[in-house]
Amino acid sequence: MGRGVAAGKARTMTDVEAAWMGAMVEGEGHYFLHPPDSKSRNVGLRIGVAVTNTDPEIMSACLRLTQTGKVDYKGFANSRIATARKPCYRWAIQAWTDTLNVLRQLRPYSMKAQAALNEIGAFYGAPV
Repeated sequence: MGRGVAAGKARTMTDVEAAWMGAMVEGEGHYFLHPPDSKSRNVGLRIGVAVTNTDPEIMSACLRLTQTGKVDYKGFANSRIATARKPCYRWAIQAWTDTLNVLRQLRPYSMKAQAALNEIGAFYGAPV
């Protein structure tokens, strides 16, 4: 874990693969948008998409289907019962072009992808 694929290499998924990824983002994932930061050199919107799950095979599938991002070990999932805790993994993309490419492919299958693209478009004043 902790290894990824070079940015700019997002794979074009089939409709079935995009639907599966859309369902994963919808059920187990989130997107993030960070506005420009006056304290750093960041002059544009920073975007990303991530899926968190306790099954490393699901995270591996996210990486294989998109051919971008990386999978990290995030510790243990929250649970009130210590013996019920499971290791937790996170697949994430933060490269601008890859994130945009994946979100566009997931748009028909994920309301979160639709919302992210709408917010990016609103920020820049143009449809994405």
